[in-house]
Amino acid sequence: MRLFRVTLPVAAVESAARFYGAVLGQPGTRAAPDRHSFEVGQVRLDCRQVADGMPIPISEPVCFAVHDLEGFRQRVLDTGGEPPGEIIVEPSGERSFHCADPSGNALCFVEAGTERQD
Repeated sequence: MRLFRVTLPVAAVESAARFYGAVLGQPGTRAAPDRHSFEVGQVRLDCRQVADGMPIPISEPVCFAVHDLEGFRQRVLDTGGEPPGEIIVEPSGERSFHCADPSGNALCFVEAGTERQD
C-alpha cells in the first residue's frame, strides 16, 4: 500500500497554484477548473477550490521533507504572503519551519534526514 494523493481545500485555486508553484519550483497541472495538481515525490498534491461555506483550512500541517530548508523558507518569503516562522531545532534534532498557504492551510517544511519517525 502507498499514499498517492493528498487534497488540500483552498479558497481560490489560482492563488494556490501560484503559491505552490513558486514554493515547489514547478508549474503543476490544471487538472480541472477547480483543481491544480503538483507531483511531490510519489504523492500528488491536489489543491481543490471548495464552495463558499466549506471548511478551510485543514487543522493539522502537511509536512514536506526538503534538502534545502533555508532555500524553501526563502521561497515562501518570496511569495509575499504571510511570513513563515523561524527555523527551529527540536530536541530530537529535527530542523523545520511552519507557514501557511494563501487559504490558511498549515504547512511544515523539515530538513530531510532530520525528520522524527514517531
